[in-house]
Amino acid sequence: MQKTIEKLKAEQCHREGNFSAARILYESYLSNHPDDADALHAFGVLLAQCQEYSDALIKIEAAIEKKPHQATYYNSLGNVFRRLLQSDKAVKAYQKAIKIQPDYAVAYNNLGTMFYAQKKLTAAQQAYEKAIALKNDYADAVVNLGILFTELENDRDAMLHLKKALDINPQLFTALNQLSDLYLRHDQFDEAIALLLKSLTQSPQNIALNHRLGVAYFRKKDFESAKIQFEAVLMLDHKYPEVNQYIANTLLEMGDHEKALHYYFCQLEINPWFETCYNIGVLLMMKERLKEALLYFHKAEQMDPHDVATQLNLGSIYLKKNDIHQAIVCYQKANDIKPDDAEIQHILSALTQQKIPDNSPAEYVTHLFDQYAAYYEKHLTDVLKYDVPKKFLNVMQLEYPFLSECRWQIVDLGCGTGLCGPLFKPFSRKLIGVDLSDNMLQIAKQKNCYDKCILDDVVASLNRFSAVDLILAADVFTYIGDLAPVFSGAKNALLGGGLFIFTVEKTTAENFVLQTSIRYAHSKDYLGALIALHHFEVMRFENVELRKQNNNPVEGYLVLLKRSETEA
Repeated sequence: MQKTIEKLKAEQCHREGNFSAARILYESYLSNHPDDADALHAFGVLLAQCQEYSDALIKIEAAIEKKPHQATYYNSLGNVFRRLLQSDKAVKAYQKAIKIQPDYAVAYNNLGTMFYAQKKLTAAQQAYEKAIALKNDYADAVVNLGILFTELENDRDAMLHLKKALDINPQLFTALNQLSDLYLRHDQFDEAIALLLKSLTQSPQNIALNHRLGVAYFRKKDFESAKIQFEAVLMLDHKYPEVNQYIANTLLEMGDHEKALHYYFCQLEINPWFETCYNIGVLLMMKERLKEALLYFHKAEQMDPHDVATQLNLGSIYLKKNDIHQAIVCYQKANDIKPDDAEIQHILSALTQQKIPDNSPAEYVTHLFDQYAAYYEKHLTDVLKYDVPKKFLNVMQLEYPFLSECRWQIVDLGCGTGLCGPLFKPFSRKLIGVDLSDNMLQIAKQKNCYDKCILDDVVASLNRFSAVDLILAADVFTYIGDLAPVFSGAKNALLGGGLFIFTVEKTTAENFVLQTSIRYAHSKDYLGALIALHHFEVMRFENVELRKQNNNPVEGYLVLLKRSETEA
């Protein structure tokens, strides 16, 4: 009777997780009953749970020697060999367990896990499927089969099995995590977030889970939630490998450039990525800290010499520094990486003054301003001292003292972020903005000035309109060389007596030139010829300072034209 009680106490402590007490009781019991195979096996399992695998192996092998036909003993032996990284011995042990007990689902599942680790995926799949056939509600085997299908890139069957596992056990941690990863892979962000939140109820301090939840929010573009989540990760471990990068990316999306820069520098100290150096370069370039920006773009270049965007930004900085030779070097590298790219070819044409096109490619203008949109207004007004929209308004008020009483149909060509919108909205019955950059238009829409915003090319868009009272084109024709189609389109779109106001950069060369600034300039004679050809009346033709470039004035013309009242 004493023997049974002592063994039962050992087993009870073992089940309750009181391993130290169970160890003492097993040792005491086995000192008096060394031939009890079940006790030897149970003690071996306990030692394995305590990660004492060599001692566990001794006990389990001793149990097998006493009772060589126990399937559970061989299954436990396989588990110990697996922990000792002795794969072949583990496989043989599981196979022995199955030979003794052919309906042993647990051994099949473990055998599948060993085959999976050995990259024998077909054998692993067969073992998992056999385990499930033997025990239909075996959640662990169903999860493992789902993971295997993920490895095989069969996401459909992977999701099917992981969902089935959660039907069996809704709290199964592995299934929750694996399925959330698959949802993220397929951009099913709400589903991924729901599962990650459920996982966190089981393990709220799990850093990896908290971080993945932040990534899910970030990819969903819920940047406020992403920021909160990444801040939680930083509280748990401020050196977690990717968190500083992600919170910086989040803050960048939220427009908080100062804080973003801080966290990018934190990431540099932990693990500098290409993207880290690149984004620091971008932020410093936006702040006109060009010397520092060059340093980080060159670091990014060292990490990935084949990245086109890095070369383009380097070229852009050298252009701002008026180092044309070095700019050509960078753009030529970009061209080598991405040959036949229309944007790069256009820039090289301007810098080398060879094969000059009549107009900027649409993709060049779109890409330029899509990138520029987030900091366009601040850079334009604070750094470049740009005030052409105000100049337009001043000219119009001088020519039309009763402008405030007008209710015109106005088209703002190349409206950008809508700098003209608030100034001209009071005089419009309908104000329409046109631009090639969707990012710029999205910002323009937020001003609530435009009755309609149209994503289109400037010249093509003119064919949409008729009976227009006023066409605005502020600093738009720097991206168009041949203005003949513009004048023709404007004339057709305007009412008799309608107005056309625009600016151009000036040149003394014949007609127009593409400058090394990648901007077109037009001569006075060229504009005069177009005005005469299309029978516009000149109301204003003024020399103006359009903006600053490297603190130097950029000179141009401000022109106000009136369409003939009588000509068809």
